[in-house]
Parts: sequence; C-alpha cells; structure tokens
Amino acid sequence: MSCLVSVVLLSGCHGPELDQLDGTLSRIRQTPGTPSASRIEPLVVYPVEAYGYSDTRSPFQAVQSPLQIADVNQDAPLVPDAQRTPEPLERFSISELRLVGTLVMGERHVALIETPDGHVTSARTGDHAGSNGGRITHIEAHKVRITERITTQQGWQEQQVLLSLTSPP
Repeated sequence: MSCLVSVVLLSGCHGPELDQLDGTLSRIRQTPGTPSASRIEPLVVYPVEAYGYSDTRSPFQAVQSPLQIADVNQDAPLVPDAQRTPEPLERFSISELRLVGTLVMGERHVALIETPDGHVTSARTGDHAGSNGGRITHIEAHKVRITERITTQQGWQEQQVLLSLTSPP
C-alpha cells in the first residue's frame, strides 16, 4: 500500500513546465563561462550651486529674542547672558507687567507683579523682569525700580524703569 502511495505522489512531479525547465537548465550547463555583467550607466554629475544663506538663521531654529540678534559688541560688560535660563517675568515686556503690591518680610522687600495672563508672581531685588534684560534693583512700598539693558547705535546701555502701584479703576 505504501508503495502505491509513493508511486502516485512521484507521478505528480512530471509535467510540460518541468520539461521546459529541464531544457533551459541544460542550455545553461552547456554554455561555458560566466554570464556577462550588465552595463551600468555612469552617474549624472550635477553642478554645485553656491548657498548664499549660510550666515543667516536656519529656518529650523526658533526665532531668538532681540537681545541675542542685536549686532553690537558682544564683549561689552552690559551684554545680557544668553546662556542663562529665563525667569518667568522675562517673557513679557515691562509695559505689560503691573505692580499689584509689595510685602516686607524682615529686612527683605518682595514685589507682587501681575502678568498679562493674570498670574501674580513674587519678585525680589536681583530678579529679572521684562524682555529687555531688566533686573529689579530696588523695591519700595509703592514702586519697583527696574534697570533694563537696551541696545543702541553706541552699544549696550542701561535705562531705569519704574513700576508703580496704581489705584484700581
């Protein structure tokens, strides 16, 4: 019985496609040598174009603040530190900030400054405020003095700005 199954299975391995395959293989065996390599077309060499924008800001980088873009002497003593992490009040210009109160804790004065988005932030002398590299230099009961660093044609200069308590409307 097993011989009969083997004969039936082996007889299924014969057909017209196999005869054609045997003929192709015998022709390949009779051909001497290796098959010829196909010809590769030479690569097209394109002319090199000059890139004239290498000294400008990459379009893939965020736009920097005016303090970092200014074309002034970067070795001057008043140049803001671009590597320093910005403080929360530096996201807004001084004109957008509003003094809403001051506190005295021992010998230390604290200013309560409201941002345009409605948040009130406490600030001390030495903290940074405003988008022009401002620094809080003095806090009094009704006003805060901020020294900003601005760039002019002569280079970096300081200017004094006051935030004062205003009576509510």
